[in-house]
Parts: sequence; structure tokens; C-alpha cells
Amino acid sequence: MWSNKPPKENGYYWLYERHSIDGEIKNVYKSIIFLYIDTNEDGSKYITVDEAGCDDPGSIPYKDPMVTETITQREPIFGFDSQETAYKKTKDLCERKYEYWLKRIITPSFEGDNMEPYEELHQEGMLSIEMDLPKGQHIGDVGIQVARDGRIWLCYNGQAFIRFKPLSNKILKILKKE
Repeated sequence: MWSNKPPKENGYYWLYERHSIDGEIKNVYKSIIFLYIDTNEDGSKYITVDEAGCDDPGSIPYKDPMVTETITQREPIFGFDSQETAYKKTKDLCERKYEYWLKRIITPSFEGDNMEPYEELHQEGMLSIEMDLPKGQHIGDVGIQVARDGRIWLCYNGQAFIRFKPLSNKILKILKKE
């Protein structure tokens, strides 16, 4: 059962997040995300968000209900914005609301726990993106192959997604000059 009350038990949870601006729902995220509850030394709790396959965990508030509301600029200010544009953006405020809903994963299973990790490898060369995927998360079959000469293929659902071919220093120098 989904709830936006803070969980009482440590463990793994699915996360459903709703983002609205000025009362209008803008985004709904139903992601493959695992959460776990941690306790600080002072006894306060926080929820760590650890997206499957991500090395950059975030967090959400541990409060009842799990909602964050802020008054902030509608658009971010970028370094390339003129002073006039930046000033207008600081005055264009909106109310952002984030609602977090959780559902307990009773028996989490992590596929691929018995895989040997690949060692980190750095090469310079040519990278080509072979297909477009919309931004976001995708569930499917991912294959990776590394050839003896350093070529790498990353496939998604049986089709080449990324191809990499290492290049010699001589060719790299020529390409970098152009």
C-alpha cells in the first residue's frame, strides 16, 4: 500500500514522486528506486534515495506527511543570462511542491549480485551514439562487449546503442587540430 507517511522500519521501498508548480502537477516520477532509512547519532532519521545503478544517492524528508513546499524562482539563472534576464527571473517566483509516496518492498532481490566487476578502463577514441532514447529510465536488456583491440559496444534490446573505437595518438592529434 502506498503512503506518504514516513516509514517506521529500515528497509527497501519503491518511490513515487509528484512535483507541482503553483498547484498544477508538472511531473510524476515512478522510478525504479530503492530507499532505506538511516538514523543519525542524535537519533534523527533521514531517508536515503539510492536509484538502482546510480552511485549518487540523494535524500527525501523524514516528516509527516512527506511533502516539501518552497517558494522559488520559476526558472534557474544561468551564467549566460543578461543582468536584465537574471533580475526578471528572480522576481518570477512560484510555489513548488514535492510529494513523496512510498511502498515497502517485502523481499527485495538484486539481480546480477554474482557478476565479476569490470575494471575501470580509460581510452581515447571515437564514440558514436547509434540510437535515440527518450530521457528517463528504461527497462530492457543491456549487453556490453569489449574486443581485444579496445572497441566497445553497448547494446540495448539487441541493438547497438553506443560504439567506441580507440584511436592512435597520431590520428587523435590530427582530429584535435581540426
